[in-house]
Amino acid sequence: MADSIANTTTTVEFIALNGEIDGAGTMVTEISRPAADGRAFRIVGTKGGEFSLVSIADVASASDAKTLLATYKAMQGTICTITKSGGQAHTYFLCLNVRPLGRRQVAGAVGGLVGGTWIVEAEWTFVYSGT
Repeated sequence: MADSIANTTTTVEFIALNGEIDGAGTMVTEISRPAADGRAFRIVGTKGGEFSLVSIADVASASDAKTLLATYKAMQGTICTITKSGGQAHTYFLCLNVRPLGRRQVAGAVGGLVGGTWIVEAEWTFVYSGT
């Protein structure tokens, strides 16, 4: 199964989706009082930090590369499911930004998803939005 990112209307697949997913973790805040010995903390919820993934996809033409980047941009602001190698699906991630890193032609088919001669790279920024 290919790496992919999907929302309710669109699924995009990649040759590779590099980076680590930062899921939710317990967040605490310090509530220590001045002039009191020791430190005190309170659990304030479950949150995840922002993280980035870099996608690599292949397409057949420069026009297809431009269209694919527009599809990526349309996914900003939506809740996505991220699937990485091995088929593990990670749900409830808000896509904050998609930044194109480049599109370039290669000498021959790269044997990726479509055997295309254009490579499209983008950096995706996500944050866990909760269930």
